[in-house]
Amino acid sequence: MRDIVDSRGGQTSIRSGTPTLRAADPCRRFRTGAGRGAGRGRRINSVSIRSVLGGVALCLWCAHAPAQDTDGISSFAGSVVSVAEIEATLRSASLAREFYGEEDRDWNVEATIDFRSGKLHAPTPAKHPRAATITTRELLRRMIGPEPPLLIDVLSQASHQTVVGAWWLRGAGFSRTSNDRLATKLEELTLGNRSLPIVFFCQGVECWASYNAALRASLIGYTNVHWYRGGLKAWKHAGLPTQWSIESGW
Repeated sequence: MRDIVDSRGGQTSIRSGTPTLRAADPCRRFRTGAGRGAGRGRRINSVSIRSVLGGVALCLWCAHAPAQDTDGISSFAGSVVSVAEIEATLRSASLAREFYGEEDRDWNVEATIDFRSGKLHAPTPAKHPRAATITTRELLRRMIGPEPPLLIDVLSQASHQTVVGAWWLRGAGFSRTSNDRLATKLEELTLGNRSLPIVFFCQGVECWASYNAALRASLIGYTNVHWYRGGLKAWKHAGLPTQWSIESGW
């Protein structure tokens, strides 16, 4: 991977022309490419969405070797790994079950095109009216496929273990969050590509925040929106790799 990666003032940027993508950098400084000086001082004029988003995942994962968190789930901390290593870890995963973390549970809750306000911790509908509901198996398949989705964690709690490669947009699922605020961030993350696959998730099947965020993205005009209903509970139940969430400063 030969995108330019800079670290300045606690911020990491992957420069691929315009716009510049930035994410908080817990490692403060790192390098990428072949050798210490690879890519230094050189701008990439054009790069695929996969390369840009893969680079973002590299910044956010900030890992080299797997460790174990307190829940026994593979977690990552330390130095930076390549996108190829991230993909290799995901490709090696083996999911024996069709569903995880109660992601198939149906409470017969009616789907709605209105944002849920008030208590967001409650049983959710089995399907989303404006987004494709995606399972853990399908999400993993897409992440290692030719067009991996943009992953967005909207959990409102403090820093936590999240799906590897995900952006953390805390509050994106609140009913009071403005469409314009999310639209601005999504424009940055997708490079203006409204057909890019986007997956929203939060804690699990009893979290409406991701439901709200997926609804908001579809109303903004994104046409390939997915709702990972099982969320973090299902991902961890499947034993899939995680990273510490890093708030994106939106």
